[in-house]
Amino acid sequence: MAFAYPASMARLKPDESAREGLRILGGCVLAAVCYGIALDLVTIVFYPSYLSFFHPPLGRLHNPLLLAFAWGILGSWWVGVAGSLPVMAVAGIGKRPPATWKGIAPELLVMLGVSFLLANLVGLAGYLYPEGVGSSMIGGFAGMADFTPHVFDDRGFIAMYVQHAVSYRLAAIACIVLLARIPAKRRIGPSRPGDL
Repeated sequence: MAFAYPASMARLKPDESAREGLRILGGCVLAAVCYGIALDLVTIVFYPSYLSFFHPPLGRLHNPLLLAFAWGILGSWWVGVAGSLPVMAVAGIGKRPPATWKGIAPELLVMLGVSFLLANLVGLAGYLYPEGVGSSMIGGFAGMADFTPHVFDDRGFIAMYVQHAVSYRLAAIACIVLLARIPAKRRIGPSRPGDL
């Protein structure tokens, strides 16, 4: 038996739709920034110079904790924006009731949690097995003669580089999975009004 939508839920009014789009945009950016900060907080615990030596300087900012917050924001806000745009489009296109931030947020947070765990596990693998995991991902540095020896001899750098590189890839995968799941959820319908 198919779920029948009340006529009042068939579409959001234009101003409500715009507000919901802004909620999705803001929520995705906030989630991405929190993820980036959490990732960089792990970085400063295990390899503080990754954010100072291997990133461009941020004025007079040298405190590792402040660098983690600054690079967490600078390195991830745009991922939230880029990910939210297709999510907003898929959430509102078509005749079915639109998906809302309230319905999208739990899945997104679970995906970010899994991504965070996997990125840190791959970073740990890069630390424990730098010749295998690390060298396969750091091949792009081979052309920098003065930089390469330091990179391949430093397990901490390899672990953090691999962790960060994998986290961006996992964010892209999470966005694709979310984009695939939203239309499926919209076909099934909400169990309660506002759950989509």
